[in-house]
Amino acid sequence: MYSTRMTLADKRKLLRNFTKQVADHLLAQSARWPADWDGHEIRELVAAAFNQERTRLMADDHKRKRAAVNAMIVERLY
Repeated sequence: MYSTRMTLADKRKLLRNFTKQVADHLLAQSARWPADWDGHEIRELVAAAFNQERTRLMADDHKRKRAAVNAMIVERLY
């Protein structure tokens, strides 16, 4: 389907590294979080951080994006 082929082990490693980098960045900024924040604001922060990490390829390739979203729904990946 797409030119880049990854093994399941490669995919898992990518996910671990990617989520760790985002978490490490957010945790490094945690001293600056407003004192009145609770889980709701922190969830919004996490969502915004991951949203910033979206790739240009998925923003530009609407067919590929639709296929990915469809797979997420059909396979109940989230």
